[in-house]
Amino acid sequence: MDDPTGGMWIYFIFFLIPAARFLPRLLRRIKGKNTVTEQQKFGAEPQKYEPEPRWKPKSKPKEKFFFEEKPPKKDDGWLNKDDFK
Repeated sequence: MDDPTGGMWIYFIFFLIPAARFLPRLLRRIKGKNTVTEQQKFGAEPQKYEPEPRWKPKSKPKEKFFFEEKPPKKDDGWLNKDDFK
């Protein structure tokens, strides 16, 4: 039996596979734009949900765990590593 389409059906299948992923995304994007324009028509602004935090950290200055005492600086003309900080 001879194929009347001449084997074009295989190309149609390879077209359907990417289209099955692309079309829902395209429809979702178009649908999303329509809902925004409908909200703008009626003057309603989109509401963003930002819940208030249940717990707020206490803000007090951090104390250094280790206190490093610096030696007195010598004025002999040489540079130390502390001079570059």
